[in-house]
Amino acid sequence: MQYTPYTIPLAIAGLLASAVTAFSWQFRRTRSVVPFLVLSASIASWTLAYACQLSAIDIETKRIWANFEYIGISTIPLAWLLFTMDFSSGERWLKRKYILLLAVFSSTTIVLAWTDQYHGLLRSHTGVYDAGGFFLAVVQYGPWFWVHTVFSYSLHVIGTVFIARFLMRSPPLYKRQATLILIGVLVPTFLNVIYIFRLSPLPNLDLTPFGFIIMGLVSFWALRQFRLFDIVPIARDTIIERMTEGVVVLDHQNRIIDINPSARSIFGCSEDNCIGWKAEEACPELMAERADGVTEVARGDGFERRFFEVEASPIANRMESATGKLIVLREITQRKRAEEEQIRTQRLAAVGELSAGISHNLDNILTGILAPADLLLEEQHSPTHRRDLERIVPAAIRARDLVRRLRSSARLSDPTEIVKVDLSEAIEEAMIAAKPRLKDEPDARGIPIEITTDLQDIPPVQCTKLGLHNVLLNLFFNAVDAIGDRGSISVTTGQEGDQCLIEIHDDGIGMSEDVRKRVFEPFFTTKANVGTGLGLSTAYATITRSGGTIEVDSELEKGTSFRISLPVWHEKGIHVPAEEELLPDSDAQPPGKILLVEDDDIIQGIIAPFLRRDGHQVDVARDGEEAMKLIVKTNMTPGSSTWDCLGWLVTALRCGSSKRPQRRSPS
Repeated sequence: MQYTPYTIPLAIAGLLASAVTAFSWQFRRTRSVVPFLVLSASIASWTLAYACQLSAIDIETKRIWANFEYIGISTIPLAWLLFTMDFSSGERWLKRKYILLLAVFSSTTIVLAWTDQYHGLLRSHTGVYDAGGFFLAVVQYGPWFWVHTVFSYSLHVIGTVFIARFLMRSPPLYKRQATLILIGVLVPTFLNVIYIFRLSPLPNLDLTPFGFIIMGLVSFWALRQFRLFDIVPIARDTIIERMTEGVVVLDHQNRIIDINPSARSIFGCSEDNCIGWKAEEACPELMAERADGVTEVARGDGFERRFFEVEASPIANRMESATGKLIVLREITQRKRAEEEQIRTQRLAAVGELSAGISHNLDNILTGILAPADLLLEEQHSPTHRRDLERIVPAAIRARDLVRRLRSSARLSDPTEIVKVDLSEAIEEAMIAAKPRLKDEPDARGIPIEITTDLQDIPPVQCTKLGLHNVLLNLFFNAVDAIGDRGSISVTTGQEGDQCLIEIHDDGIGMSEDVRKRVFEPFFTTKANVGTGLGLSTAYATITRSGGTIEVDSELEKGTSFRISLPVWHEKGIHVPAEEELLPDSDAQPPGKILLVEDDDIIQGIIAPFLRRDGHQVDVARDGEEAMKLIVKTNMTPGSSTWDCLGWLVTALRCGSSKRPQRRSPS
């Protein structure tokens, strides 16, 4: 044995490689670790064997230790390739049969090294060189050495390319890991090239094992500082990067150390900006603690607001101590909207049941008030009595209209009302109808409202024309009330797929979140002593009945936006004739004998006089059985003029008398 100045550095490199191997053993069940273990163990074998070869004096001992070196030298290229492919998720490029072929090639080199004295394919000549106080081996290489060199460098280049590609497309955490791996392998590679091509000032000294000192240091750094095998890129390109759910990895200080594209789009940041952020800076709601580990967050503004369910789970190492946190964000926007829609529908259904039970009786009661008051107005009265009657009639009409609006707001489907509607035309007509409130009154007060429109060329929609007109009027009036003495109103239209959109925005006082959620509820209003609270609930029923949706977004002091979505017309709507088309021509109807069937005494006492005043002979029945007896008794057979008069009566009761304005109809 001899001492050389290179023994201690080589021993250090070998011990570092052995320590890396031992440290990595605890992660042996983790992806990429097995080939890394083989790689680091092969490096330790090569380095320590070369230290022993330098310490030997005679050529035979040096040859034996050189043979041990080739165990590591032949294994390293294949281990490097397998590690880099596994680490960068490129293993699909290397099939099992090819791995076996490469392993056979490496094993052949080891066999040739140990049998070299018989054939000289690997080393054609070996000798000893006096380097001034210690002896170095002098080697002349045979043909297989160059074959093995080409083979080894080919695997080395392929593995390096995989790491380089992974480096370019990975998040910062993995970029740092890959950079350290590249540094660790490129240093000994460079020294090996210098040795093979005799470019070293010490041509008989293999400098490659000395580079493993750097490799051992950076490997420890990657393992400890960047948790090389704590957080491994497991098929990241095909799973994490392509997940629709947002995925965020936090370290023990709640800093973001990894984030996928979906999460970046949720937070509205680029990859470089996100990494290193404190979680509470990126999204304070992420740190909200819940007993079940699940909470909800909302991101974005206006109609672009999105809701997410956040599930957080700890990341622990094998010692069961927490090293970070994994956060998954699943979008639940559609579910939240569906829940709100279901709540509104249930509330409207409840109102529908209520209104169905009371509207008939209220209609009869109001008819008993309105019809006699109408008749009294046609008679001569003192000014005081006439003034009182003129107060009674509008009040009764207002109450009747309230009942009808209540019934309409709860009626969620009535396809017979759906017709073809031009949105731009409907908006212009509504703005003309609302002109006194939108322009005339504000101008008179000296606080004009700025109104802007952006009406796109879009196809017609299916809706109730009068219903849409009333919806737009209601939204315009609400916008004016919200603006007060300042602000502007904008109206825009557009198309998204098979839906046409109307958006009405004002920059008025806005609403709180609690008010926004309840704004479509029947009887809910924030206006003191003004309105009934049925305007927006009726608008909701009208739009829903047409197969559309209406949404509201608002924030206090930042204005309110209503967005209506209606389906495009597909030439399948049902035309409903206007009421004037259903009204009979009273002048063409001769006086006849009419059978009135009504179980309410008040209604009997009102309708019968109206009909008798028009010259008809009226018989009254309280129910169907009594009516049938009267029909048989008076011989009212189909085809007779009396029977035809019955048909006219049904229409008259449905639409109102043609001789009177609709508001004074007793029915």
